[in-house]
Amino acid sequence: MTSADRSRQELLTEIEELRFRLEEAEETLRAIGSGEVDAFVVSGRDGEQVFTLKGADEPYRVLVETMNEGAATLAADGTVLYCNNRLAAMLDVPQERIVGSQLGSYLAPGDGDLFTTLLQSGAPKCSSNTGTLVTPALNSLPVLISSCTLELSGSTVLSVVVTDLSQNKRNEEIIASEGLARSIIEQAGEAIIVCDGDGEIIRASRSAHRLCDGNPLLRQFDDLFQLRMANPGALFSVLQPLSGATLENVEVEFKRPDAKDFYLLLNATPLKSAQDKVIGGVVILTDITERRQAEEALRESDLRYRA
Repeated sequence: MTSADRSRQELLTEIEELRFRLEEAEETLRAIGSGEVDAFVVSGRDGEQVFTLKGADEPYRVLVETMNEGAATLAADGTVLYCNNRLAAMLDVPQERIVGSQLGSYLAPGDGDLFTTLLQSGAPKCSSNTGTLVTPALNSLPVLISSCTLELSGSTVLSVVVTDLSQNKRNEEIIASEGLARSIIEQAGEAIIVCDGDGEIIRASRSAHRLCDGNPLLRQFDDLFQLRMANPGALFSVLQPLSGATLENVEVEFKRPDAKDFYLLLNATPLKSAQDKVIGGVVILTDITERRQAEEALRESDLRYRA
């Protein structure tokens, strides 16, 4: 073999090695791009070095696993293909038991039927519906279920996010209860007055407004309502219920600044917190002026008759 033949053979060998290395690099890039490898080895002057790969989807995986909402991926028939830790905690069921089950089986009967119907009829690309999750211990959890259809590896799947609405429901109930209590106070026939711990009026019924002939809110009770008790003739003070005392059916006289007199039946109780601490006082004043006037007229009539 001549020198020229050897050079030609060396070139062919080198070309073949380069072709092999190119194919190997292309295959590595394909595997990296498809997420099939987590690390690769590079040879250099300092020997072989291992480089780990962190795909672009890693931040999303971490986000899904640590977010406060439940998350799941469902097959077209509603079978759970994946769920995060939060959804498992909401259902109080281990993740491995949820995967492979029907998400609809964890919904209240009516909600489960609706969810199944949406799946079978081809739900909109994205939708949101409120519902109720039911745990194996039969605890109910109001939730908002947001779902979107997407293509994954050639198949249509459903991405679901479940938001716990229990705190929202509690807030709504508190607001509703507060609204109901305010409505009862405002429309009561008696003058109902609620004071804070300093004796300032913070709630008052319409009858209380009429009784004082003005707006009593944010005024000191004792300054506005000087109520003289028939026995022993002393003035009532809201400090009595604020100190824990209860007064029942005490007759008092109220002389308004316009010189109009009222006879009232007073009931006063302390207002306590859930921890049984006095945080204010409630005073209820029932107008008995007409009854007292009728009694006095009858008494005068009896005296005239006896005379």
